[in-house]
Amino acid sequence: MPGNFLLNRLALLSLFSLSLSAVPILEAQEMAADPPAIETVPPIQIVAATRTFRDVEKEQRLWWERVMVAPALARLEKRSDAPWAADARKLLADAPYIVFAEPWQDKPTELQPIARRVVDGGCDDPAILILAVFIDDKCDIDWKFAERATSAALKTLEADLGMPAVLSFFSHTLAAQANVRGLYQKKSLESLEKIPAIIIRMASDSSYLPNEEELFIRHLYLVNGTLNPIAGKILALAPQLPLPDWVQQTLIGCCEQTIARENEGADYEKHLDLVRTALAQAWKLNRSCPLAASRMISIGASNSADGGTKRT
Repeated sequence: MPGNFLLNRLALLSLFSLSLSAVPILEAQEMAADPPAIETVPPIQIVAATRTFRDVEKEQRLWWERVMVAPALARLEKRSDAPWAADARKLLADAPYIVFAEPWQDKPTELQPIARRVVDGGCDDPAILILAVFIDDKCDIDWKFAERATSAALKTLEADLGMPAVLSFFSHTLAAQANVRGLYQKKSLESLEKIPAIIIRMASDSSYLPNEEELFIRHLYLVNGTLNPIAGKILALAPQLPLPDWVQQTLIGCCEQTIARENEGADYEKHLDLVRTALAQAWKLNRSCPLAASRMISIGASNSADGGTKRT
């Protein structure tokens, strides 16, 4: 009897051991048949806080295609026998991509001879002539070339008032710049005096669409130094422009900054306060546009470089 009891106990223990050893085997078989889903970490996506330079460059190209290139090509179709037509097409195909290139990028030396042949050949299309001046200016400073090209552009624009006002803006601004370089200050001022009225037209005609207001400001920035003598007049018209408030405030801030820089007297800090107020308001109204913020940063950096001292 005791022997049978011991045998029975051993049999039960063996059976229990076999059942335990079978559990991991069965679990392994189930895992092999249907492996559990493995949680994966989603890829990291870095989203820019605002648009990058490449985004702005793309917007610039689309604008140049709409306002400058496509209309000029349409006009060229009717003048395909002009001696400068082939060079003009080459310029329209390549120039807009580098007009707004960064200063550190290579100079467009391959396009410069084409730009000069277009002007020397008698081209009178304002869009093509403006591109020629921009390209030549990136390679060399030849005020006589720029003066000839802008004179031809303005002659055509005076005969055809239906063209976008931005063509007149660039033509007069580049002409003023050329005459300053040639020490013809009076002729330069004559061109500049016409620009405030042109800016009003630019803000209301086909020069800029409702989603292109930032380009309106950027194009004023592009020739900001040339416009310094009329900053006060542009400041006066800014609130009247049929553009969003953030555009007006950005323009006001830029003009006040120019006036502050040229004012070494007691009103310097007063103008600088007006700059900060206008740019802060512009930033609050449209935070997707970095222009107001970048100007405010430049003011802070300038003050830091000066040791935070006030001019008196």
